[in-house]
Amino acid sequence: MIFLNIFFAAIILKNKVRNRVVFGAILGVGGIVLIFKEEFITLDLSNDNFVGLLYCLVGITLASLGNITSAYNQRQKLPVIQTNMFGMIYGSLALLAVAILSGSSFIFDSSWTYLLSLMYLAIMGSMVAFGAYLKLIGNIGPDKAAYVILLTPIIALFISNYFEGFQWTPYSVSGTILIVLGNLISLKKTKPRAS
Repeated sequence: MIFLNIFFAAIILKNKVRNRVVFGAILGVGGIVLIFKEEFITLDLSNDNFVGLLYCLVGITLASLGNITSAYNQRQKLPVIQTNMFGMIYGSLALLAVAILSGSSFIFDSSWTYLLSLMYLAIMGSMVAFGAYLKLIGNIGPDKAAYVILLTPIIALFISNYFEGFQWTPYSVSGTILIVLGNLISLKKTKPRAS
């Protein structure tokens, strides 16, 4: 999504393509490839997997366009919380339409564990996290903000190491270093030129 954000921001928002951000993104994606080397090697693009990959690519493209829309809205001085709310309403209605059209049944788990986890995801995982991410897009641009996505697997690895006994390999360590290095390069502030 980083590369799509860079591309769409340049085409739609007329943002300048920053070489430092592109180079950092290349390092970061290289780090992801190293971390998930085994999964990439064993990737089987049979019919179901290929269709899944296409869905993934469509989802990434739509998510990137959502990032660009948020950046545009913030340039127009539209408030993040309200636009985020409308986006979530539209997304929920679209999912409801897909569920109805596909003939899926509507089942709701009323147990406390489900309700509490649903409330946590709705408030912290959606309203707070997306609000913060969209604000970040407005502050530093969609190209740099997308770097958060590359940091997520690193956090997951540390959590997996602690709770599931994930074993670090030279590839996962090297990949993590590349991601952090790419992040530092992408987010480094440039010094203003002396006149």
